[in-house]
Amino acid sequence: GSATSRSAAGGSAPAIVPRFLFDQFNGEDYVDFLQSEKAAADVVRLVAKECRKQGFDGITLEFWNVFSTAGKGVLLKHFRPQAVSFLRALAAALHSQKQEFIMVVPPLGYGSDAKNSDTGF
Repeated sequence: GSATSRSAAGGSAPAIVPRFLFDQFNGEDYVDFLQSEKAAADVVRLVAKECRKQGFDGITLEFWNVFSTAGKGVLLKHFRPQAVSFLRALAAALHSQKQEFIMVVPPLGYGSDAKNSDTGF
């Protein structure tokens, strides 16, 4: 990406892609969020607006980890399409602003026992 902070330095400066996570969410919060298209759209607009306002080069999102840890994959099995839709919308909004979208994906089995390591990939 060639957003504000790097374009001023001729593209050689490090990218500023702050970490964004849903660390205060529990399983029920994720269910409520993913079932509400309005809530997801509001988050996409808010994050994109804040990135523009702050001059960030994008974000690093930690979101998928809840799917491999909460309820041994129950969230993933029931809400994967909604999660993917949210992630695609957020990536598209940031990319339309020439900003980066980096998503942290935990390794298989992260936070669960080996026989229940379903991350959906």
